[in-house]
Amino acid sequence: MDQLAYVLPPAVISALIQIGLALLAFLLSRWILKRLDLRIDFNFKEWISNADDNAVSNYLGYRILAVCILVGLIVSGSL
Repeated sequence: MDQLAYVLPPAVISALIQIGLALLAFLLSRWILKRLDLRIDFNFKEWISNADDNAVSNYLGYRILAVCILVGLIVSGSL
């Protein structure tokens, strides 16, 4: 029982740091993508409302895949 009390606090702190890094990376990537869209005068809201169902489903699927890869890299310590 003493070993668990010794190991648990650093593990919890490490997990919180990893979650914080994942959130920071996600927010930073969203901000960068918005800035790039503004720079090339791309109106995302207009595109998503006029796009066909296949394009929207591909976009949403790839976005989820990209976030999962990003979180996996951060949690594994590769990023």
